[in-house]
Amino acid sequence: MEISVVEKLLLLILCDLAKKQKIKSDFDCEFIENAISSGNTWAIEQEYSGLLSKSEVKRKGVYNKLCK
Repeated sequence: MEISVVEKLLLLILCDLAKKQKIKSDFDCEFIENAISSGNTWAIEQEYSGLLSKSEVKRKGVYNKLCK
């Protein structure tokens, strides 16, 4: 999983907000923060592999191109 610097920053900000606001979530903010800070973003895709399959990502890419 290739995550841009901006995406990493956004994920870290969202995790920080979720923790400070004590928001209950299915996402493990500690895990996500550790994966980003250690450079192991592949672990996020492995941990949450059920969220988006590769076919869904491809379909969304085609949809976005068609809708522009």
